[in-house]
Amino acid sequence: MRIFTFVIVCFLLAAGGMLGVLVGGVVASRSHHDAMARERFAQNIRADAFQLASLASDYLLFPDSRDRIERQWAGKWQSLEKTLSRPGFADAEKNSTLASLRRLHAKTRQWFLRVISMDDAARLEGGGNSAAGRSEKGDSGPDAFFYPAVGIRGFQPLRAK
Repeated sequence: MRIFTFVIVCFLLAAGGMLGVLVGGVVASRSHHDAMARERFAQNIRADAFQLASLASDYLLFPDSRDRIERQWAGKWQSLEKTLSRPGFADAEKNSTLASLRRLHAKTRQWFLRVISMDDAARLEGGGNSAAGRSEKGDSGPDAFFYPAVGIRGFQPLRAK
């Protein structure tokens, strides 16, 4: 009986060890899957934010395409809004970061609408493309139009001499 008991104890220990390894593998796999999902989420936010910034600068640089760029910007903004409206994380610190991103996202829309309204006002004033029309009038170029209106204080753009 002693050998039989020894074999059963060894078998139970081996089965318990295999079960432990299996459970550890499942937990590690889920953790890896969650980390990859968070990384994809962050990557989507980075890509959308970069595209929004690129479209905003294209709006200022290419006056002939402004209507198309406005539509693209609005579509990209809505896409990012959908991404940011996903359920939050279990960690409170990450949820506060996500809430901060949501606030900044709303401010981005307000900023772009402000740029559009300034551009429309400058077109009506100058009879053309806002920055180009002002520089032809003898103002100090697009800097005189854009920087004070946006409210950037103490910022001097770099200029080639």
